[in-house]
Amino acid sequence: MKKITMAALFLAFAVGVHAQTTQLVGEWLMTRAESKGRVQEPYFITEFKDNGKLLVMGIDFGTWTYDPSGKTVRMSSKMDKDFNGRGKILKRTNKELVINLNEVTYFYTRIKNDEIKKANEKSKLQGLWKIQNNEGVTKLLRFNSPDDFVFLTASEGMTDTYRGTWIFDPSEKTVIMVGLSKEIKGKIEIKELTDTSLVLENHGKLIQATKENPNAQKIEHLTFVYEDFPEETDGIESALPWRDFDAMVSYLENVHSLKYRRGVLLEAVNSLRYDTILSKVAVNPEKPRVRFTNLRITQSDTMQYSEKVKGNLMESFNDFFPREEPSPYRIAGVESVTVPAGTFMCTVVEGFDGEKKVKLWMINDKPGVYAKIIREEKDVFDHLDYSVQELVAIQ
Repeated sequence: MKKITMAALFLAFAVGVHAQTTQLVGEWLMTRAESKGRVQEPYFITEFKDNGKLLVMGIDFGTWTYDPSGKTVRMSSKMDKDFNGRGKILKRTNKELVINLNEVTYFYTRIKNDEIKKANEKSKLQGLWKIQNNEGVTKLLRFNSPDDFVFLTASEGMTDTYRGTWIFDPSEKTVIMVGLSKEIKGKIEIKELTDTSLVLENHGKLIQATKENPNAQKIEHLTFVYEDFPEETDGIESALPWRDFDAMVSYLENVHSLKYRRGVLLEAVNSLRYDTILSKVAVNPEKPRVRFTNLRITQSDTMQYSEKVKGNLMESFNDFFPREEPSPYRIAGVESVTVPAGTFMCTVVEGFDGEKKVKLWMINDKPGVYAKIIREEKDVFDHLDYSVQELVAIQ
């Protein structure tokens, strides 16, 4: 009888320890750290795994061991010496955890993914938001379901991408952004939220954004491959619309410039960032000769990036001037296409420029003028390089 009683007591003790340990196992959000009057709000996700592993922001950070007394937890980390030692558990409930370790008090709230998912779905935050700024920088914030976000900043030649987790709190009208961006991080107050506009306040700074229309930027991917092109191409050039150079000279003599908008894909947010391409046209009908001077115009700069000339035996056999001839290429058909400059009947050509896929819309009755151009390829890191250029005006 005594042995059974001792076994029962041991079992009760083990069950109690397991129950208390279970209260620690799981994901916790570190909301605050206090030390000697100083307060920080790191908003890091810490996971106490049941195998004793300690993860911070998904990274293997160290180990943890629970004290059966329920009063302390021992932590060990090679990444941060401040997380080595025995921490005193000041508070432990199903929702809150407070630990004092090495004279720093850490405050945690439990992450309940089901509740977060439900709140996020009802928030109206999902989608792509463009942040207004006067810095000449594109800033885009995409809230994805159920709880991940992407914050992207893009300027000429440089793109920074930050990813993380978002948690909407309808009672406080706040959104917690967990990630490594300094600009979008921590508990942020939602001052205004409609179907089209968003105003956030982060440490006294207002962040104003407008929602991007998901249907406004239709990305047409090029799916053809080299094997799709015929080996024999004899006579294919006869179907191209700009073989008469005299007709090109005659038409372009009255054109001062061609204005295009070029959208470059920001793959992380699946959105296009636009700049302006201006092709200045100069024609000498006596030679005859045609010159295209191409300028790229951004919010901060205007830069000439190329010049193309046809005449006096230059580009004589290039029926794609002012572009280079694709190789290989095929004529996909004749179709009407609508761009900002209007609607035009075009000969559509698909082909390759080196490893890059290209699709060209050549306006049939306007030699030298492309209505639309798509270029697409994967780089050595398997990132997508995609751009679409559309005619805005013939001036």
